[in-house]
Amino acid sequence: MSDLEQYENGLALVYKFGERFDGELSAREGINFYALHAKEHNGKVLLTMERGPRKEYRHLIKKIIITVKDGSYAITADVKYIGKGTKIPIPEGFTVPSIWEKEPDNMHWFALSNVQRTTIEPNTYTSINGKDLLQSISSHAYMVYVAL
Repeated sequence: MSDLEQYENGLALVYKFGERFDGELSAREGINFYALHAKEHNGKVLLTMERGPRKEYRHLIKKIIITVKDGSYAITADVKYIGKGTKIPIPEGFTVPSIWEKEPDNMHWFALSNVQRTTIEPNTYTSINGKDLLQSISSHAYMVYVAL
């Protein structure tokens, strides 16, 4: 069995959201923008990030979890499409919250649906490296993969 075959149900990409705009926007507020945007746009939202997921895992990503460092506030969402910049057109109906409308065109993006608020408790998810998710993101890691 190849290393990737063990993820037959796919992966969730967990993104630790931090403060933005020199601390003027808290991580919780930033995550909430995505939840509210989806609520007002038929459950759809576009998540953009400067650095994308590892190439060998992209086709396996089925869900996104955006969380604060301690897991006390998070959202989960289904990944409908993944792309970068304008190489693949962004599907109709998927837009970013207005606060991020002026980002560069070369950002990695995820078209998300079925956005739900949640919390992450210790020992709920295990990263593909075998560590508890919250332990993995408690320091410098901001992007972690967990098996579904």
